[in-house]
Amino acid sequence: LRARMMEPIIAVYAAFREVQVPVVALVQGQAHGFGAALAGSADLTIAAANARFSFPELKSDMPPTLAMATVMDRVPPKALAWMVYTQAVIGAEEARQVGLVSQVVADEALGAAGETLLRQLRERSRPALVGVKQYLARARLQPFDAAADNGRNLLALVLGSR
Repeated sequence: LRARMMEPIIAVYAAFREVQVPVVALVQGQAHGFGAALAGSADLTIAAANARFSFPELKSDMPPTLAMATVMDRVPPKALAWMVYTQAVIGAEEARQVGLVSQVVADEALGAAGETLLRQLRERSRPALVGVKQYLARARLQPFDAAADNGRNLLALVLGSR
């Protein structure tokens, strides 16, 4: 059961973290359970104003621990606990406030917002994008001195790659 059901889900979440460049998600409509977790796992997520998010697994007495694992470093514990325990469905703006979403746009503007973001990312060098993603992944749990040292090293690598 563990290998058949859970490993593929964990592999998707791990892939989002392991890919070197930012993962971008665009969300419209309903994103519940795995969909909400994917939105939260992406490095940058743009949601249409009509998007709705929830972790409804407890309705079936299944704790959504895999979904929680992938977003718990992005969503404050109290907000995540509320969403999980209550199975609350939240709107796009609240999802932005709790860290599942980066930006909310009008429903009809979602495609254009995604294209604009992708264009902005394509204008940056791969080493710079990789450096930011690595820094965000590693430094958030470090004390300031270690985070600053890590930042110094990554910046030197990026500048040296030019």
